[in-house]
Amino acid sequence: MTISLAIDASGINKIAEKMAMINANPEPLLLIAIQVGQTSVHRNFVALGRPTPWAPRKPLTEKILENRYGYVKGVLLRVTSHLMAATGLGGQVGADGVLRVEGNTAYLVNNTPYAAKLHYGDPGGEPYVETVKQHQRISPKGNVYTVKAHQRNAITRPIPPRPFMMWQKEDGEDVAAYCRSYLIKTLSFDTH
Repeated sequence: MTISLAIDASGINKIAEKMAMINANPEPLLLIAIQVGQTSVHRNFVALGRPTPWAPRKPLTEKILENRYGYVKGVLLRVTSHLMAATGLGGQVGADGVLRVEGNTAYLVNNTPYAAKLHYGDPGGEPYVETVKQHQRISPKGNVYTVKAHQRNAITRPIPPRPFMMWQKEDGEDVAAYCRSYLIKTLSFDTH
C-alpha cells in the first residue's frame, strides 16, 4: 500500500493572490517600516545622539537653563520633550499626521518649528530684537535694583547639528524581522 502527502494548487493560489494584494498595496509593510524608524528616532533622543553623541551645550547655556528653567544638566533636546513628542510614540498615528503613507513612500514628519534648526544646526549671527521683562537685580554690594521692561538688539548663537531624524544601521534588520513576521501571518494557509 502506498501513502502520500498532497496539496492542491488552491492553497498556493491563495498565497499568490495575497502576495499580489500586498504588491498592489504596500501600505501595511511601509507602516511597519516607518514605525521602526519612529522607534529609532526615540532611541536617538534617549542616547543623546547615535551613533555619534551630540555636542554638549556650552557651560553658560547649561547654567542659564538650569537657573532660569530648572532644566537637567546634560539632557539635550529633551528638556520639555516637545520635540521628541512631535514624532509620536509607539507607532501611533497622530491627528496631525505624524506617520503617513503616500504612494510607495512612508513618512515620519516632525512639524515642530525649530526641529530643522536643531537637527541640521545653525551658524547663528542672525539679528533679532529680544524683549526683557521687568526684573530685579542684586548688585555685588547687595543692593536690589529694579530693571524696567525693555527691548534690546541681539544675535542668534550658533547651534551645533544634533541629528535625531535618522535611520541607524541596525534598523534595517528590525524592518526585515517585522515585515517577515507580518508576511508569515498574512501568507499562511491551512493545509487541511
